Amino acid sequence: MSDVAEPAAPAANWPSIFGRISPDAKIFPGALAIILAIGLFLVTSFLAAIPAIVPLLMSPELLANTEPGALPATESMGFILLIAIAIQFPLMIGAAILMAKAFERRSLASIGFSGPSGFVRYLRGLGAGVGMAILLMVLSGLALGLSGVDMTGMELEGEPNWARLQETEVILALAAVIVIFLIQSAAEEIVMRGWLMSSLAARWTRVAAVFASSLVFGLLHFHFFMVGVDFGLMGVAAVTALGVVAAFWALTERGIYGACGLHGGFNVTAIGLSLVALVVTSDESLATAFAQALEANTGVDEQSASMMQVSVQLALFGVAASIAAFIWSRSTARRAQG
Repeated sequence: MSDVAEPAAPAANWPSIFGRISPDAKIFPGALAIILAIGLFLVTSFLAAIPAIVPLLMSPELLANTEPGALPATESMGFILLIAIAIQFPLMIGAAILMAKAFERRSLASIGFSGPSGFVRYLRGLGAGVGMAILLMVLSGLALGLSGVDMTGMELEGEPNWARLQETEVILALAAVIVIFLIQSAAEEIVMRGWLMSSLAARWTRVAAVFASSLVFGLLHFHFFMVGVDFGLMGVAAVTALGVVAAFWALTERGIYGACGLHGGFNVTAIGLSLVALVVTSDESLATAFAQALEANTGVDEQSASMMQVSVQLALFGVAASIAAFIWSRSTARRAQG
């Protein structure tokens, strides 16, 4: 037997879309990474739902008079939902970082926490997300107005009472919504564009990683199907297109800060403006107003689930995805020439 040691197997040279991936990293196979991402979302959803499940189990009469697909009509449901969101998405961030660091042996830079001026890029994405949400509202309003369809499905009553926005509890509630939905959006970007897309890109191609991670992101918004199959397909397609926008944004910047801002700006503007509209035009409690705003923006309220509205979303996000892909391709070409 020879005393000469066998040569060590060569380390993997992992392709990276963000920061460098160590050759010693143990990247999950593509299919397994997708399963883990879906499982992560479902497990954290279950854990976060406990605060909502317990009071419903204690008061089954709340479910008895609830329309299929709608949220139970209770004064506290809005706050219960807000607490559930505040629980779920920090858990998602922690789990994604744990998988990257402990199991895959990767750096945070390799999942998108990379590049200079992260705060500036976040603010730039935030502004783009706010602008996209406002543009969507304007286009949806025009389309629905021309078609004669009720624009929001939310019950707005009487003249606006802007003085309510000066109330301390309203200010605190709006601040909580802003902070929590910025965290929620960042969590989805860290998991989908940061960890999952970079894992798929290391195993597959960049383009395949973009569309696979975006499709998973869209399918996880399966609540659209609570209204109907047609609306569900359109809603999932629209969210998938938004995921493609965020994915190409992240690829172009070689980091996820801007994508986190884009997603956060869009979600906060959509939910926040709906909440403000309800607060100043009705006497509903803040909890009830938040629950109604969430229903109106997620499509679980059948009155707000207009095919015209979701068609406008799909068209806008599709155009934005095409623009983002073009910018990425030009950026890639310039880097190759440089």
